[in-house]
Amino acid sequence: MGKRWLTLMLSLCILAIAAYAQDCTTPIDGQRITQDTLFCAGTHNLASGIIIGADVVLDCGGSSLQGTGSTTGISVVGDNTQVRNCDIRNYATGLRVDNVNGFIESGLSFSGNGQDRSIAQGEDITLPTTPAPTQPAPVQPAAQPDNQQGAPTPPPVLPPSSPAQSAPVLPGNAEITPPNTGTERSDPSIWLVADLKSEALLENALSFEYESGTVPESVLAERVAQLQQTLSEMTIEREFVYRNGQTQVRIMIKPKDGFFRRVVFENVTLYEYIPKCFAKLVDDIVFEGQRPVVLEKDPLLKKVIKKSEPLSVTYRAPVVIDKRCQELFRVIGIGQGVKVHTFSSVLAEKGIIQVVQVFPWESATVAGFFIVVGIAGVAFKRFVDNIKK
Repeated sequence: MGKRWLTLMLSLCILAIAAYAQDCTTPIDGQRITQDTLFCAGTHNLASGIIIGADVVLDCGGSSLQGTGSTTGISVVGDNTQVRNCDIRNYATGLRVDNVNGFIESGLSFSGNGQDRSIAQGEDITLPTTPAPTQPAPVQPAAQPDNQQGAPTPPPVLPPSSPAQSAPVLPGNAEITPPNTGTERSDPSIWLVADLKSEALLENALSFEYESGTVPESVLAERVAQLQQTLSEMTIEREFVYRNGQTQVRIMIKPKDGFFRRVVFENVTLYEYIPKCFAKLVDDIVFEGQRPVVLEKDPLLKKVIKKSEPLSVTYRAPVVIDKRCQELFRVIGIGQGVKVHTFSSVLAEKGIIQVVQVFPWESATVAGFFIVVGIAGVAFKRFVDNIKK
């Protein structure tokens, strides 16, 4: 009897587990979730993401929500909601919580998004936190009395801290070794690209400049056209420099000049997304020079560079990052008042004097070429005259 009872109980448990496992939902692109929902395991391609209403618990069951570099993965618009166990990938914004009360997040992971989270004003917002590691206080040596000559006691010598304590490596410390104190290593790369993520980042950045949070279609189209023109006339390079347990990031704008060709911008507006593996909030970043406009402390920044200012932005944080973190940085630039000066256009407008002023190096090169040709001609003529004599 006991064995039969045990067998019956095990069978019921297995049936219950199977029923629960089958009671999952495959999400639909753009779906609005209005009741407690468990997503089926796997990867779900949701270009438009999903929307979460009020009084809902969404459990993704460890599944991945895959976007196309635009829109928002999960938009929470209702109070008293929970979102858990979701892997959110390749959206302009992974998770957006818009002015709701009573939101709980747990077990979420993000990768390849323009920004992972956008949290508007609300109450009782619970996000996972990572407590800072505690370090034991340095041992102070016992104070020694002054010597008989009255010389002051030397200050105590504190034990040195390791690079791992002063410069945590995020997010994967197996790929890079923190440099020793005093050493320097740079890693340049070009980051201005024309893709969906660039336009998605632009739309997301512009949304913070409008009270409604929605960018008018005409404005977005105009800015996207400016972005595409800027892409054809300049490059933006980012350089990572590791020094003394810190990562310094330098963004350099380089117009695509050429021989007798100059690209001039009245100003360049940079929109910069800095991933959380570099800094959790913009307050954790130290900027050289004037601080950019903070669109969101997530952090998302805006920097306007005038024609007379250096075409670069530099900032740093006390971390040493790896390649995976570098790839999450995003920056786009929009140049206003773009003008391309060529030899013919400047000559037609101002004359030869203006050509020399606009193209001093090229003008000097051409002048030097004619001088060399003239000297060579004079020397050849004298050589011919000597032969005739």
